[in-house]
Amino acid sequence: MAGACEVDYVYPGARAGDERDVMAKAGLTAKGLEAARQRPPAEVVYADELARLRADDTAPRPPGWHLSLQAVKRFICGDGGAEAKVVCAPALVERAMVTLATSRAR
Repeated sequence: MAGACEVDYVYPGARAGDERDVMAKAGLTAKGLEAARQRPPAEVVYADELARLRADDTAPRPPGWHLSLQAVKRFICGDGGAEAKVVCAPALVERAMVTLATSRAR
């Protein structure tokens, strides 16, 4: 498993070094952060699934996103062998994605 500082995608809008800056301000090293976490981030746990979705994704992606809205929905709601990450109405996930992908989320 990659260390906390080796993950190239932490959250939408993240810049290289953001997590290291937060860790330094808190006085944590990469090992200290890993020990303090209850579980690894989703980007680490589902890295293989995200990579597969990204490789198969041919739909247009919102600026700054690694996946299209369709691929994000497949990842969250589960589709084609992928397990669902949440149990809710797909329309709720779609509304959240559209809000995040548009200027309404800013």
